[in-house]
Amino acid sequence: MKFAVCCGKLPVDPTTGAAIDAHSPRNQMPRPVAEAYVAILGPGHMVAAVIEDGEFFIDLDHCLQDGLWSPLAVEMLARFPGAYVEVSSSGTGLHIIGRAAVGHDHGCRAPGIELYTQKRF
Repeated sequence: MKFAVCCGKLPVDPTTGAAIDAHSPRNQMPRPVAEAYVAILGPGHMVAAVIEDGEFFIDLDHCLQDGLWSPLAVEMLARFPGAYVEVSSSGTGLHIIGRAAVGHDHGCRAPGIELYTQKRF
C-alpha cells in the first residue's frame, strides 16, 4: 500500500503545498516518509492511504456511541482480522483497509458505511 500527504481531505505535495493527484505514482510514498512530512508540516496535515487494485477501504461513519463501538463496527472488525484499522478524523468513525479479491463495484454506499476498491485515498 502506498500513501500520500493530505491537508484536510485534499492530497497535497508536501514540499509545495499544491494540490496533487494521489493516484499518480510520483506522488505516492511509503508510510514512514508520509508520516515524516506530516510531522514537519504540522496541524491540518495527515497521512492518507492510496487504495490500489486488490485493496479495499471500508468507511464506517458515526460508529462510536457513548464511548463504545456500535454492533456494526464490532461485526465488521471481526470480519477482517489482520486489516489495518484507524479511527477517522471525526473521532467517531472507523476505516478498515486491507487486501482481498472484492466482488463489488468500486464504490458501494449504504447508510453509515461505504466500500471502495480502487482510486480512493
